[in-house]
Amino acid sequence: MKTIGQITAVVLSVVIFAIMGGFVLMKLWNWIIVPIFALNELTFIQAIALSVFVGYVKAKGSPEEKNDKGWEEKLVVIFVYAIVLCSIFLLFGWIAHLLIV
Repeated sequence: MKTIGQITAVVLSVVIFAIMGGFVLMKLWNWIIVPIFALNELTFIQAIALSVFVGYVKAKGSPEEKNDKGWEEKLVVIFVYAIVLCSIFLLFGWIAHLLIV
């Protein structure tokens, strides 16, 4: 039963990260790339697909690290890290958007 919970948590986190990454990519693209290069705007679904594709291309396997953290703690750390990074990228993108427009 614990394995099912772990699999569910990992799948749910991947879906949440894809949605968050897609949202950030869509906003940054539409705020910065569209005005500068006069390209088409990205839809939310296109941004999610592009985000997943780029994540797949740049993904690399990491060797198993020996540490005392359980999988729950690792998942929380990754989730908080992703939220903080997305927020920082959105903040700087919004500031750049204000300077461009």
